[in-house]
Amino acid sequence: MEMKKILSFTVAVCALIFALSSCADITESIKNTRWVADLSIYDEIDTGEAVIMFTSNGYRFSLTAEKVERPGSPGDMNAGTQSRYIGEVFYEYPTVKIPYLRKDGKNNEVTYYWTGTVSEDGKQMIIKEFEGLFDGSLMSGVLHDVVFTRQ
Repeated sequence: MEMKKILSFTVAVCALIFALSSCADITESIKNTRWVADLSIYDEIDTGEAVIMFTSNGYRFSLTAEKVERPGSPGDMNAGTQSRYIGEVFYEYPTVKIPYLRKDGKNNEVTYYWTGTVSEDGKQMIIKEFEGLFDGSLMSGVLHDVVFTRQ
């Protein structure tokens, strides 16, 4: 009976060690990766993409997009933004939290987070609410369920 307890305990410890080491591999796996989202599927945007490059200490973000021309609008507008490292990216599989700066109602810069979920195979990340992209020049509001694909 004592041998069964020792064996059960040993199996449980091995499973825990394996699970923890797997988490460490997944956490490290997001560093130095590039993720791209096609933004042309949204009504507000004619063509465009968002790119997130995770680095060893944060991320770089770039965006290119053209607004859909509507009657009475001044015409197509291009938007391009480059975001520098503004804080640590929090990643605990399957959740990733990416900080970004946005001005609040009092014109103060405040840190907000894009929260995403990484797929089991690590090839896609869905950000539920993608906001703060265009500073009012292209669109205001939120893009929902933006799918980024690992490149």
